[in-house]
Amino acid sequence: YEEMCQGANSSGITLYQFFDNWLTNVKSAQLQPSTIRSYRSLLERKIVKYFGKKKKLADVTPADIMGFYATFRKDNLKETTVLHYHNILHGGYKYAMKQEIIDKNPMDKVDRPSIKKFRTTYYNEEELKQLLALAQDDQIYVVIALSAYLGLRRSEALGLMWDCVDFERNLIRIEHKVVEYYNPKTKASELMISDELKTETSRRTLPMPQALKV
Repeated sequence: YEEMCQGANSSGITLYQFFDNWLTNVKSAQLQPSTIRSYRSLLERKIVKYFGKKKKLADVTPADIMGFYATFRKDNLKETTVLHYHNILHGGYKYAMKQEIIDKNPMDKVDRPSIKKFRTTYYNEEELKQLLALAQDDQIYVVIALSAYLGLRRSEALGLMWDCVDFERNLIRIEHKVVEYYNPKTKASELMISDELKTETSRRTLPMPQALKV
C-alpha cells in the first residue's frame, strides 16, 4: 500500500486496486465495520461491474462517471442510490489527490446528485389501528408492531433478540441490528446480525407496551 501511495509509481494503479486498498487500509480505521462492508458492497457490485478491474484510476474521466450515474437513472433507481456511489467515489479520489497518486480529480467536474427534501408523513391513531389489524396474521406483524409502538428502525426491529426482551420488567433493549452486505465469494447480498448501531444513542432501553407483550 505504501508503494501505491508514491506518486511516481502510481500510473498503473487501477480504480479497483486503489479503492480496495483505500477501504482496507484507510477507511477501516475511521468507520464502523458495518459501514465498510456497505462501501465494499458498492465497490464489488456496481462499480466493478461498470468500470471493470483493469480501468486505471487516472484514466477515469468526468464523462465516465456521469455515464456510470446514468445507468442508475436508466433503471429508475432513486437519486439517493446515485448519491451513495457519488460519496464513495468523491472520498476515494479526494484521498488519491491528497496522496499525489493522481494529478487531477475527475470528481471536481461531476455535480453532486441533488436529492429532493423528504417530506415525512405519519399515520394517525385510526390509521395505525387499521394497519395493525390488517397485519395481525402476517409473518412480519411483530416487526410492524415494534416499529409502530417503539419507533424502531427496520434494521433494529429485525435484529431484536430474545435476550434483549425483559418480560418481568417490561423492557426492551436495542443492542443489535440486521445489516445487508455483499459477499464476494457467493457474489450475492446476505444478511447478518451486527451490534454496531448507528450512534451510541441508538443503544437504548425502552418500555414495552402491553400490546406488544401479548
